[in-house]
Amino acid sequence: MTHAGTPRATDLWSENHALRPITPATAFEETVERLSNSITLGLLLPGSQLPPERELAARLGVSRATLRRALAALQETGRIHARPGRGGGTFVSEGLGGERPVLPDDWTGRLDLRASLDMGATMLAATRAGEADLDELDTLIARMDEAEEADDYRRLDVRFHIKIAEITGSGPLIDEVARAQVELTRLVRLIRRPGEALRVSNEQHAGILAAMRDRDAGRAALAAYYHNESTRHILSALPHP
Repeated sequence: MTHAGTPRATDLWSENHALRPITPATAFEETVERLSNSITLGLLLPGSQLPPERELAARLGVSRATLRRALAALQETGRIHARPGRGGGTFVSEGLGGERPVLPDDWTGRLDLRASLDMGATMLAATRAGEADLDELDTLIARMDEAEEADDYRRLDVRFHIKIAEITGSGPLIDEVARAQVELTRLVRLIRRPGEALRVSNEQHAGILAAMRDRDAGRAALAAYYHNESTRHILSALPHP
């Protein structure tokens, strides 16, 4: 049910573009980006209501579980909100109540640098890690699962990536990875309540570690790449300059 005068999102979207099926391999990230871009482009107007969950999931070609996670991530960035009760549903936000964080002009370049460093470090570490190193990474993943505050998670996340660089034994690489993590911290703090994004991120950490345990350097680097791309998709939901 829709409030009188409230436009339905389905009346505003181009079905052949905005709601084309999502690529399964990056379903969560692409769902977040697709819906966010539709808001930015005006295909989803402020105050409009999204279609029911079952309908929207079917049109995007994703599972309802994936859609729920994507919608949760978009709520964390403030782009949509849920309205309970009769006439409720999920709506595009009309305002965020205060100054809205805006990504810096060079944010994509910063992520490119971080991706390059992480992929290289992970590839080297996959061939050089000892069991104690891998166990330490496993412990960090477990602690991130238990972290209740975003800042606590972020500190462990930074430690995870710097630990991978430390495994390589390359001092210059460790320094560069640390610098990239500083830049990334500034970016991810623009997300107001990044709960769902962090859960997805830690699942990707586990994938990186699994590849490293298998000594599969190529798979580990690819997992690091997709981990960075996930961050890119989530940040793309924020306003651009």
